[in-house]
Amino acid sequence: MKGYEMAITSAEIHNQSFSIDRKGYDVDEVDVFLEHVADEIDALNEQIASLQGQVSDDAFAGFDRPAVIEEEEPAQPEPTPAPAAPAIDESVLAEKDARIAELERQLEAKKADDNAIAQALIIAQRSADEILANAKADAAATIKDAEDEANRILDKAENDRQKVMDAIKKLEEDREEAREEYRDLLSDYITDATRKLAEIGEKAPKAAGALASGQHGRYATQFYHGEADWDVVRRVVEAVDVPVIGSGDVRDDREAARMLTETGATAVMVARGSYGNPWIFSQARALLSGHEPEPVSLVRRVDAFECHMRLLAATGAHLKRGRSLATWYLRGMPEAAYWRGRANECSTLEEFLGVTAELRRAMAEADASRDAAHE
Repeated sequence: MKGYEMAITSAEIHNQSFSIDRKGYDVDEVDVFLEHVADEIDALNEQIASLQGQVSDDAFAGFDRPAVIEEEEPAQPEPTPAPAAPAIDESVLAEKDARIAELERQLEAKKADDNAIAQALIIAQRSADEILANAKADAAATIKDAEDEANRILDKAENDRQKVMDAIKKLEEDREEAREEYRDLLSDYITDATRKLAEIGEKAPKAAGALASGQHGRYATQFYHGEADWDVVRRVVEAVDVPVIGSGDVRDDREAARMLTETGATAVMVARGSYGNPWIFSQARALLSGHEPEPVSLVRRVDAFECHMRLLAATGAHLKRGRSLATWYLRGMPEAAYWRGRANECSTLEEFLGVTAELRRAMAEADASRDAAHE
């Protein structure tokens, strides 16, 4: 019988080696080798079962064949002898013994191969466990190093941020100190200048040949911040004998009349108070004469805005200025924010006039709706 040829031998199993990288054995190579060994074990188990079956069948082959007995001439009846055992061919028995011995030898060889494969599997499993343990240890070390590095970076960033915040705070403190020093310096200078102006008195305008004096109630350093001090205007009025024109925070007709009354100024200069309200002058004169000024209708305000835009166009002024004028003229109107937005999209006179025409139609429709509701 021809012996079974193994696809892998015990020597190959013992001599098998795997690639090694920084994490241990190459897991893919180990898996491929284990699959090869498992296939070979399956094949050996099938071969062993087949050989065991052959041993059982061949050991008793031939024993079921009947013995051949030659017929004899009838003789005198004799006692019937006991049946003789069938004759067995010695060469057949020898062949069977040889086959049994061969099969037993192959079985022992396969058992030895099984032991070698089992040892290889144990070694491979230990290698796989070692690879996995090393990989987990390396991963844990890598994570720990990453966490330490992240904490270091965060700590450094927090320290840098704190340094920047401290520097900003120092700059703010220095700025406030500089502002206070500069404010005190200006205040002292202005106070001294005001005192000297009061000492010069009524001779100063005459000596300079002035016909009138303009006085604002706010210092130049204040810009548009704070409240105008009208008492400064009053002191100047008392110190000089030329007409004084007062100014500062005159936002409407009543404030204009009040400045004239409280300071004794000859006239009032109105700046921002006239934006979108050119009626402030006539209304202030009405108050000074003892009359209550008439309120300005929305239609008149729209007409005034349109007239202002036409004057700008006629004088060649930059028409985009009408966007800021619209904010003043349309202040307090219904849906003023919407109409201001529309005006902010305009660049030409025609576009501004289109907005005012739309606004007039909207006001006419609103008036018609109110009238219908009252009927």
